[in-house]
Amino acid sequence: DPGVACRAFGAVALWLLGHPDRAVAVGREAARLSHELVQPSSQALALHFVAMVHQLRGEAPAARACAELALAIAADQGFSFWQAGGTVLRGWAVAAAGDRAEGAALMWQGLDAWQATGSVTYRPYFLALLADVLAGDGRAADGLPLLDEALALVEQTAERLFEAELYRLRGEALRAVAHADAEACFHQAVAVARRQGARSLELRAALSLARLDPARGRPLVADALGRFTEG
Repeated sequence: DPGVACRAFGAVALWLLGHPDRAVAVGREAARLSHELVQPSSQALALHFVAMVHQLRGEAPAARACAELALAIAADQGFSFWQAGGTVLRGWAVAAAGDRAEGAALMWQGLDAWQATGSVTYRPYFLALLADVLAGDGRAADGLPLLDEALALVEQTAERLFEAELYRLRGEALRAVAHADAEACFHQAVAVARRQGARSLELRAALSLARLDPARGRPLVADALGRFTEG
């Protein structure tokens, strides 16, 4: 349903633009409308993107609940696309709750299933989540090839949804292995986010830079925060 889809996609866009509270509200509206329509494909889509909004906000329990609802519908209806995506998001939530090994295994499973559909849509986003989980498990170096793959895909497909975050995560991974290029990645992340108007990703990148170089990063954090009106 176009009304469901526009709200679902719009919820993610609102988070990126720096409106985290409105993102949740619009996502809930997408889920509500899909429920009223009793249309499984719209329900799976809405729940997937609401789970994504909660993931972006770092809300693991809510992300898992939405992902598992989407998974149940997808499994019942044979929606392999949404079943694969829901598995990745469920895996992220499991990892965020503390079971990183199980979470990473689920994410790999979901990524393989997603690839089997023939789609590369959102793969850079999913690879970013997996690289972040690996870094949290002390395996930042293992995430670098995933981030490089994701950035290459960005250039091939022009799907730049998570481009700034990919550079930031690459910087964090390089910082973990004491690589001199980390700072350049953080500056690239800030530049990309600013160009896109992605205030939430700009703030993340500025915070990463501030942890590496407080004198240069803190003014960027203050500037980014000053442009938020909610959340």
